[in-house]
Amino acid sequence: MAKYVGYKRPKDTKKTIKHLLVYLGYHKWSFVLVALLVFISAGANIMGTYLLKPVINKFIVPGDTTGLIRAVISMGVMYLCGALSTFAYNRLMVVTSQKVIKEIRNDLFAHTQKLPLSYFDAHSHGELMSRFTNDVDTVQEAMNSSFAMIIQSFMQLFGTIVMMMVLSVRLSLIVIVFLVLMFIFIKMNGKQSKKYFNRQPIIVGPGIKTGIRLSCDNPKEIGPDRIVDAVGAYELYGGPVIVMDFGTATTYDVILEDGVFTAGITSPGLASSARSLWCDAAKLPEIEIVKPKSILAKNTITSMQAGLVYGYIGQTEYIIKKIKEETGLTDIKTVATGGYGRLISGNTDSIQIYDNELTLKGLQLIYAKNQ
Repeated sequence: MAKYVGYKRPKDTKKTIKHLLVYLGYHKWSFVLVALLVFISAGANIMGTYLLKPVINKFIVPGDTTGLIRAVISMGVMYLCGALSTFAYNRLMVVTSQKVIKEIRNDLFAHTQKLPLSYFDAHSHGELMSRFTNDVDTVQEAMNSSFAMIIQSFMQLFGTIVMMMVLSVRLSLIVIVFLVLMFIFIKMNGKQSKKYFNRQPIIVGPGIKTGIRLSCDNPKEIGPDRIVDAVGAYELYGGPVIVMDFGTATTYDVILEDGVFTAGITSPGLASSARSLWCDAAKLPEIEIVKPKSILAKNTITSMQAGLVYGYIGQTEYIIKKIKEETGLTDIKTVATGGYGRLISGNTDSIQIYDNELTLKGLQLIYAKNQ
Protein backbone atom coordinates (compact mmCIF):
# COMPACT_ATOMS: atom_id res chain seq x y z
CA MET A 1 0.00 0.00 0.00
CA ALA A 2 1.48 3.31 -1.08
CA LYS A 3 1.16 5.40 2.06
CA TYR A 4 3.37 8.46 2.08
CA VAL A 5 4.21 11.10 4.65
CA GLY A 6 6.74 13.21 2.72
CA TYR A 7 9.71 11.05 3.71
CA LYS A 8 10.44 7.50 4.76
CA ARG A 9 12.44 6.53 7.81
CA PRO A 10 15.43 4.32 7.05
CA LYS A 11 15.09 0.68 8.02
CA ASP A 12 18.16 1.01 10.23
CA THR A 13 18.59 4.60 11.41
CA LYS A 14 21.86 3.97 13.24
CA LYS A 15 23.39 2.28 10.21
CA THR A 16 22.28 5.15 7.96
CA ILE A 17 23.82 7.72 10.31
CA LYS A 18 27.07 5.73 10.40
CA HIS A 19 27.18 5.70 6.59
CA LEU A 20 26.62 9.45 6.51
CA LEU A 21 29.33 10.05 9.13
CA VAL A 22 31.78 8.14 6.94
CA TYR A 23 31.23 10.64 4.13
CA LEU A 24 31.48 13.56 6.56
CA GLY A 25 34.69 12.11 7.98
CA TYR A 26 36.41 12.57 4.64
CA HIS A 27 36.08 16.33 5.17
CA LYS A 28 36.48 16.54 8.96
CA TRP A 29 39.00 19.41 8.86
CA SER A 30 36.61 21.46 6.76
CA PHE A 31 33.91 20.95 9.37
CA VAL A 32 36.35 21.84 12.17
CA LEU A 33 37.16 25.08 10.34
CA VAL A 34 33.44 25.78 9.88
CA ALA A 35 32.89 25.29 13.62
CA LEU A 36 35.76 27.69 14.41
CA LEU A 37 34.38 30.35 12.04
CA VAL A 38 30.89 29.97 13.52
CA PHE A 39 32.43 30.41 16.98
CA ILE A 40 34.15 33.63 15.87
CA SER A 41 30.98 34.96 14.18
CA ALA A 42 28.73 34.29 17.18
CA GLY A 43 31.32 35.63 19.62
CA ALA A 44 31.77 38.84 17.62
CA ASN A 45 28.01 39.48 17.53
CA ILE A 46 27.64 38.86 21.25
CA MET A 47 30.61 41.01 22.22
CA GLY A 48 29.50 43.79 19.90
CA THR A 49 26.09 43.89 21.59
CA TYR A 50 27.67 43.76 25.07
CA LEU A 51 29.95 46.73 24.34
CA LEU A 52 26.95 49.04 23.80
CA LYS A 53 26.55 49.57 27.56
CA PRO A 54 30.21 50.49 28.27
CA VAL A 55 30.27 52.77 25.22
CA ILE A 56 27.24 54.69 26.46
CA ASN A 57 28.33 54.88 30.11
CA LYS A 58 32.06 55.54 29.62
CA PHE A 59 32.17 57.64 26.47
CA ILE A 60 28.79 59.09 25.38
CA VAL A 61 27.54 60.23 28.82
CA PRO A 62 30.88 61.79 29.91
CA GLY A 63 31.35 63.28 26.44
CA ASP A 64 34.66 61.55 25.66
CA THR A 65 34.68 61.96 21.88
CA THR A 66 38.13 60.46 21.34
CA GLY A 67 37.30 57.38 23.39
CA LEU A 68 33.92 57.07 21.63
CA ILE A 69 35.57 57.06 18.20
CA ARG A 70 38.01 54.37 19.32
CA ALA A 71 35.18 52.28 20.77
CA VAL A 72 33.06 52.64 17.64
CA ILE A 73 36.02 51.64 15.46
CA SER A 74 36.65 48.63 17.71
CA MET A 75 33.01 47.61 17.49
CA GLY A 76 33.09 48.07 13.71
CA VAL A 77 36.16 45.87 13.43
CA MET A 78 34.47 43.27 15.63
CA TYR A 79 31.26 43.26 13.57
CA LEU A 80 33.32 43.15 10.37
CA CYS A 81 35.17 40.08 11.65
CA GLY A 82 31.82 38.50 12.48
CA ALA A 83 30.42 39.26 9.02
CA LEU A 84 33.53 37.92 7.27
CA SER A 85 33.43 34.79 9.43
CA THR A 86 29.75 34.29 8.56
CA PHE A 87 30.47 34.66 4.85
CA ALA A 88 33.46 32.31 5.10
CA TYR A 89 31.68 29.49 6.95
CA ASN A 90 28.62 29.69 4.69
CA ARG A 91 30.84 29.55 1.62
CA LEU A 92 32.94 26.70 3.02
CA MET A 93 29.83 24.80 4.09
CA VAL A 94 28.33 25.00 0.61
CA VAL A 95 31.54 23.81 -1.05
CA THR A 96 32.00 20.97 1.45
CA SER A 97 28.39 19.82 1.24
CA GLN A 98 28.58 19.77 -2.56
CA LYS A 99 31.65 17.53 -2.38
CA VAL A 100 29.89 15.19 0.05
CA ILE A 101 26.77 15.04 -2.13
CA LYS A 102 28.86 14.32 -5.22
CA GLU A 103 30.51 11.40 -3.43
CA ILE A 104 27.14 10.07 -2.26
CA ARG A 105 25.63 10.33 -5.74
CA ASN A 106 28.62 8.62 -7.34
CA ASP A 107 28.38 5.71 -4.89
CA LEU A 108 24.61 5.61 -5.32
CA PHE A 109 24.94 5.44 -9.09
CA ALA A 110 27.58 2.70 -8.82
CA HIS A 111 25.28 0.73 -6.51
CA THR A 112 22.35 1.17 -8.91
CA GLN A 113 24.39 -0.41 -11.70
CA LYS A 114 24.63 -3.62 -9.64
CA LEU A 115 20.93 -3.96 -8.82
CA PRO A 116 19.02 -6.87 -10.39
CA LEU A 117 16.46 -6.21 -13.12
CA SER A 118 13.67 -7.30 -10.77
CA TYR A 119 14.31 -4.17 -8.69
CA PHE A 120 13.60 -1.90 -11.67
CA ASP A 121 10.44 -3.89 -12.45
CA ALA A 122 9.14 -3.33 -8.93
CA HIS A 123 10.07 0.36 -8.59
CA SER A 124 8.95 3.23 -10.80
CA HIS A 125 11.35 5.58 -12.57
CA GLY A 126 10.04 8.44 -10.46
CA GLU A 127 10.94 6.63 -7.24
CA LEU A 128 14.48 5.98 -8.47
CA MET A 129 14.91 9.61 -9.54
CA SER A 130 13.62 10.71 -6.15
CA ARG A 131 16.51 8.84 -4.52
CA PHE A 132 19.03 10.70 -6.71
CA THR A 133 17.44 14.12 -6.39
CA ASN A 134 15.00 14.75 -3.54
CA ASP A 135 16.54 12.48 -0.90
CA VAL A 136 20.13 13.48 -1.58
CA ASP A 137 19.20 17.16 -1.87
CA THR A 138 17.56 16.90 1.56
CA VAL A 139 20.88 15.71 2.99
CA GLN A 140 22.64 18.66 1.34
CA GLU A 141 20.13 21.18 2.70
CA ALA A 142 20.49 19.70 6.18
CA MET A 143 24.28 20.03 6.03
CA ASN A 144 24.13 23.59 4.66
CA SER A 145 21.83 24.86 7.37
CA SER A 146 21.70 22.51 10.37
CA PHE A 147 25.41 21.98 11.15
CA ALA A 148 26.35 25.65 11.37
CA MET A 149 22.98 26.61 12.85
CA ILE A 150 23.33 24.19 15.78
CA ILE A 151 26.77 25.53 16.73
CA GLN A 152 25.72 29.15 16.26
CA SER A 153 22.52 28.73 18.27
CA PHE A 154 24.39 27.09 21.15
CA MET A 155 27.03 29.84 21.15
CA GLN A 156 24.47 32.62 21.05
CA LEU A 157 22.38 31.04 23.80
CA PHE A 158 25.36 30.46 26.08
CA GLY A 159 26.92 33.85 25.35
CA THR A 160 23.63 35.71 25.77
CA ILE A 161 22.98 34.12 29.17
CA VAL A 162 26.53 35.01 30.35
CA MET A 163 26.20 38.61 29.17
CA MET A 164 22.76 38.94 30.74
CA MET A 165 24.17 37.74 34.06
CA VAL A 166 26.96 40.29 33.83
CA LEU A 167 24.53 43.14 33.11
CA SER A 168 21.74 42.22 35.56
CA VAL A 169 21.46 38.99 37.55
CA ARG A 170 17.88 39.70 38.67
CA LEU A 171 16.49 40.37 35.20
CA SER A 172 18.42 37.39 33.83
CA LEU A 173 16.82 35.06 36.41
CA ILE A 174 13.35 36.39 35.53
CA VAL A 175 13.95 35.77 31.81
CA ILE A 176 15.30 32.26 32.45
CA VAL A 177 12.30 31.35 34.64
CA PHE A 178 9.87 32.48 31.94
CA LEU A 179 11.81 30.61 29.27
CA VAL A 180 11.61 27.41 31.33
CA LEU A 181 7.87 27.90 31.87
CA MET A 182 7.36 28.54 28.15
CA PHE A 183 9.33 25.39 27.28
CA ILE A 184 7.19 23.33 29.68
CA PHE A 185 3.98 24.77 28.20
CA ILE A 186 5.10 24.08 24.62
CA LYS A 187 6.02 20.51 25.54
CA MET A 188 2.67 19.88 27.26
CA ASN A 189 0.77 21.49 24.38
CA GLY A 190 2.69 19.33 21.91
CA LYS A 191 1.71 16.16 23.78
CA GLN A 192 -1.94 17.18 23.89
CA SER A 193 -2.11 18.12 20.20
CA LYS A 194 -0.07 15.15 18.98
CA LYS A 195 -3.16 12.94 18.76
CA TYR A 196 -4.57 15.24 16.07
CA PHE A 197 -1.50 14.89 13.84
CA ASN A 198 -0.65 11.19 14.09
CA ARG A 199 -2.54 9.99 11.02
CA GLN A 200 -0.57 9.36 7.89
CA PRO A 201 -1.97 10.70 4.61
CA ILE A 202 -2.60 8.29 1.76
CA ILE A 203 -1.34 8.98 -1.74
CA VAL A 204 -3.74 7.77 -4.43
CA GLY A 205 -1.79 5.37 -6.61
CA PRO A 206 -0.96 1.71 -7.19
CA GLY A 207 -1.90 -0.49 -4.24
CA ILE A 208 -4.62 1.80 -2.92
CA LYS A 209 -8.13 0.39 -2.52
CA THR A 210 -10.55 2.49 -4.53
CA GLY A 211 -13.37 0.18 -5.57
CA ILE A 212 -12.68 1.20 -9.18
CA ARG A 213 -11.00 -1.13 -11.68
CA LEU A 214 -8.94 0.63 -14.35
CA SER A 215 -9.46 -0.90 -17.79
CA CYS A 216 -7.10 1.19 -19.91
CA ASP A 217 -3.97 0.61 -21.99
CA ASN A 218 -1.73 2.03 -19.24
CA PRO A 219 -3.50 2.51 -15.87
CA LYS A 220 -0.43 4.33 -14.48
CA GLU A 221 -1.12 7.22 -16.88
CA ILE A 222 -4.48 7.98 -15.26
CA GLY A 223 -4.09 10.94 -12.91
CA PRO A 224 -5.05 10.48 -9.27
CA ASP A 225 -7.50 13.40 -9.54
CA ARG A 226 -9.47 11.49 -12.17
CA ILE A 227 -9.49 8.36 -10.04
CA VAL A 228 -10.72 10.33 -7.04
CA ASP A 229 -13.51 11.95 -9.08
CA ALA A 230 -14.47 8.55 -10.50
CA VAL A 231 -14.70 7.02 -7.03
CA GLY A 232 -16.79 9.91 -5.76
CA ALA A 233 -19.22 9.83 -8.69
CA TYR A 234 -19.55 6.03 -8.72
CA GLU A 235 -20.01 5.61 -4.95
CA LEU A 236 -22.37 8.56 -4.51
CA TYR A 237 -24.46 8.42 -7.68
CA GLY A 238 -23.90 4.89 -9.00
CA GLY A 239 -22.89 3.61 -12.41
CA PRO A 240 -22.78 3.78 -15.28
CA VAL A 241 -21.70 7.40 -15.04
CA ILE A 242 -19.77 10.03 -16.97
CA VAL A 243 -17.80 12.19 -14.54
CA MET A 244 -16.54 15.53 -15.83
CA ASP A 245 -14.00 17.80 -14.15
CA PHE A 246 -13.83 21.34 -15.54
CA GLY A 247 -10.42 22.48 -14.30
CA THR A 248 -7.11 23.39 -15.93
CA ALA A 249 -7.91 20.57 -18.31
CA THR A 250 -11.43 19.27 -18.82
CA THR A 251 -11.78 15.53 -18.40
CA TYR A 252 -14.64 13.19 -19.28
CA ASP A 253 -14.32 9.73 -17.69
CA VAL A 254 -16.64 6.76 -18.21
CA ILE A 255 -17.29 4.35 -15.33
CA LEU A 256 -19.45 1.32 -16.03
CA GLU A 257 -22.11 -0.18 -13.80
CA ASP A 258 -19.65 -2.68 -12.28
CA GLY A 259 -17.14 0.06 -11.38
CA VAL A 260 -14.82 -0.34 -14.36
CA PHE A 261 -13.04 2.84 -15.48
CA THR A 262 -13.30 2.12 -19.18
CA ALA A 263 -12.45 5.34 -21.03
CA GLY A 264 -11.36 8.92 -20.62
CA ILE A 265 -11.36 12.03 -22.78
CA THR A 266 -9.15 15.08 -22.16
CA SER A 267 -9.57 18.54 -23.64
CA PRO A 268 -8.10 21.99 -22.87
CA GLY A 269 -9.71 23.69 -19.89
CA LEU A 270 -11.94 26.70 -20.34
CA ALA A 271 -9.45 29.03 -18.63
CA SER A 272 -6.54 27.51 -20.58
CA SER A 273 -8.35 28.08 -23.86
CA ALA A 274 -9.20 31.65 -22.91
CA ARG A 275 -5.60 32.37 -21.89
CA SER A 276 -4.29 31.16 -25.22
CA LEU A 277 -6.58 33.65 -26.95
CA TRP A 278 -5.28 36.81 -25.33
CA CYS A 279 -1.70 35.52 -25.05
CA ASP A 280 -1.32 34.34 -28.65
CA ALA A 281 -3.58 36.80 -30.47
CA ALA A 282 -2.14 40.33 -30.66
CA LYS A 283 -5.30 42.43 -30.26
CA LEU A 284 -7.51 40.26 -28.07
CA PRO A 285 -7.79 41.50 -24.47
CA GLU A 286 -7.93 39.51 -21.26
CA ILE A 287 -11.58 38.97 -20.34
CA GLU A 288 -13.79 37.62 -17.60
CA ILE A 289 -15.15 34.17 -18.46
CA VAL A 290 -18.91 34.56 -18.15
CA LYS A 291 -21.85 33.70 -20.35
CA PRO A 292 -22.96 36.69 -22.44
CA LYS A 293 -26.63 37.56 -22.77
CA SER A 294 -26.67 36.44 -26.38
CA ILE A 295 -24.47 34.42 -28.70
CA LEU A 296 -24.95 37.25 -31.24
CA ALA A 297 -22.06 39.35 -29.94
CA LYS A 298 -21.70 43.05 -30.78
CA ASN A 299 -18.13 43.68 -29.53
CA THR A 300 -14.79 41.97 -29.02
CA ILE A 301 -15.27 41.06 -25.37
CA THR A 302 -18.73 39.51 -25.74
CA SER A 303 -17.68 37.76 -28.94
CA MET A 304 -14.82 36.09 -27.06
CA GLN A 305 -17.14 35.20 -24.17
CA ALA A 306 -19.69 33.76 -26.56
CA GLY A 307 -17.12 31.67 -28.40
CA LEU A 308 -15.61 30.33 -25.20
CA VAL A 309 -18.73 29.58 -23.17
CA TYR A 310 -21.14 28.50 -25.93
CA GLY A 311 -18.32 26.65 -27.66
CA TYR A 312 -17.58 24.77 -24.48
CA ILE A 313 -21.24 23.98 -23.89
CA GLY A 314 -21.42 22.60 -27.43
CA GLN A 315 -18.25 20.56 -26.90
CA THR A 316 -19.63 19.09 -23.67
CA GLU A 317 -22.96 18.16 -25.22
CA TYR A 318 -21.31 16.57 -28.27
CA ILE A 319 -18.83 14.52 -26.24
CA ILE A 320 -21.60 13.21 -23.98
CA LYS A 321 -23.68 12.37 -27.05
CA LYS A 322 -20.79 10.45 -28.68
CA ILE A 323 -20.05 8.54 -25.47
CA LYS A 324 -23.66 7.43 -25.28
CA GLU A 325 -23.62 6.39 -28.94
CA GLU A 326 -20.40 4.35 -28.75
CA THR A 327 -21.14 2.69 -25.40
CA GLY A 328 -24.84 2.14 -26.08
CA LEU A 329 -25.56 3.49 -22.58
CA THR A 330 -28.32 5.94 -23.37
CA ASP A 331 -29.34 6.30 -19.71
CA ILE A 332 -25.84 6.87 -18.35
CA LYS A 333 -25.65 9.42 -15.53
CA THR A 334 -23.67 12.63 -15.99
CA VAL A 335 -21.90 14.27 -13.03
CA ALA A 336 -19.75 17.41 -13.21
CA THR A 337 -17.31 19.11 -10.84
CA GLY A 338 -14.50 21.66 -11.05
CA GLY A 339 -14.28 25.44 -11.08
CA TYR A 340 -16.14 26.02 -14.36
CA GLY A 341 -18.46 23.04 -13.91
CA ARG A 342 -21.15 25.26 -12.42
CA LEU A 343 -21.09 27.61 -15.42
CA ILE A 344 -21.33 24.79 -17.98
CA SER A 345 -23.76 22.55 -16.09
CA GLY A 346 -26.09 25.48 -15.46
CA ASN A 347 -26.49 26.07 -19.20
CA THR A 348 -27.04 22.57 -20.58
CA ASP A 349 -29.47 19.72 -19.99
CA SER A 350 -26.78 17.16 -20.76
CA ILE A 351 -25.33 17.38 -17.24
CA GLN A 352 -27.64 16.03 -14.56
CA ILE A 353 -25.61 16.72 -11.39
CA TYR A 354 -23.06 19.33 -10.41
CA ASP A 355 -21.09 18.54 -7.23
CA ASN A 356 -18.41 21.10 -6.42
CA GLU A 357 -17.10 18.92 -3.55
CA LEU A 358 -16.90 15.70 -5.55
CA THR A 359 -13.09 15.47 -5.36
CA LEU A 360 -13.06 15.95 -1.59
CA LYS A 361 -15.82 13.39 -1.17
CA GLY A 362 -13.89 10.95 -3.35
CA LEU A 363 -10.79 11.43 -1.20
CA GLN A 364 -12.83 10.79 1.93
CA LEU A 365 -14.29 7.60 0.44
CA ILE A 366 -10.83 6.31 -0.58
CA TYR A 367 -9.43 7.09 2.87
CA ALA A 368 -12.27 5.13 4.50
CA LYS A 369 -11.63 2.13 2.24
CA ASN A 370 -7.97 1.99 3.29
CA GLN A 371 -8.46 1.99 7.06
